[in-house]
Amino acid sequence: MLQTYFEGNTLSVSLAMSDQSDLPHGRLITAVGMGEFAASLGNIPSLRNLTLGFRFDLNVTAHGIARLGVGLVPLQKTLKYLSLDLGFVDNNDPIPNNPIDFSCFGRSLGGFTHLQTLVLNLDGDINDSDPVRALGVHLACLPMSALVTLNDRDDCHCGLKVEKDRNCIVPNQQYSGDLGNACFECLPDANATACST
Repeated sequence: MLQTYFEGNTLSVSLAMSDQSDLPHGRLITAVGMGEFAASLGNIPSLRNLTLGFRFDLNVTAHGIARLGVGLVPLQKTLKYLSLDLGFVDNNDPIPNNPIDFSCFGRSLGGFTHLQTLVLNLDGDINDSDPVRALGVHLACLPMSALVTLNDRDDCHCGLKVEKDRNCIVPNQQYSGDLGNACFECLPDANATACST
């Protein structure tokens, strides 16, 4: 329906706080639903600015985060602004912090060629260095000026920050013990099969 009737270039959607008590009919947002919704948005060629909120949708899991990224891939050459609030969607995941899912998500985000601003919130979704590394090698492919929440003040909760002196992405202080302080190198071809699961 959105693809048929939406003609603008800016869209903001909040599907946050979907849980059983709010939805007695039991239609919770899941990984599949998130992926299908994102794919429908990916079919709107006029979109240039997109804000999506899925915060506290506890049944989405990390797999849903990956599917969201895949769904948005058709917008990689046109989107200029992307804001994703995905805090606390990974909490019911049977494989928490699955690095494969975060590799897929990072690969999708790192492929945006015209992105001027990425606002990202993964609060509560990452507590391990493997997903941080998986995101780092792909987000390093974006312009550093676009990564507005990768700093100590705003905090994307993704374990990364922009090191302004070196103009690169590094692990934040929480993950520098495991991952060191070296700049992540842009590896656009890394994790080539991550989105195939």
